[in-house]
Amino acid sequence: MLGFTLMEVMLAMTIIGIILTPIFGLHTMIMQRMSKSSKRLYALLEGKALLFEARQKQDVQALEFTLDKKFEESSVDAKYTLQQSPDPKSTLTQFEGLRKETIALQWIERGNQQHETLVAFVYKQSEQKKS
Repeated sequence: MLGFTLMEVMLAMTIIGIILTPIFGLHTMIMQRMSKSSKRLYALLEGKALLFEARQKQDVQALEFTLDKKFEESSVDAKYTLQQSPDPKSTLTQFEGLRKETIALQWIERGNQQHETLVAFVYKQSEQKKS
């Protein structure tokens, strides 16, 4: 007797189907998460680029500054804000000249509005203390 019987082939196909179905589902889930993570990473990198661009464009002595930018390639809206001081309740208010930089990022992913906020602090010495 040569070859396999129909029953053996059907059993082998059933076993292969049972094994491969969860693997394909896992593959789809991994690809979706990678896509979401890469979009978030691009948004954060563009926010960092906006931070450096805003620091170059603003006056060295600026106490307040705002810069808006839309990144067309990834459809990310970004807004840079330099605020005069941190939250009044914060212990950081004891440091005169400390400024808060905020980058607000927004983008749409699969029909849902996504957002991320980056915060940095920078020290700017006031004019009176320089002399």
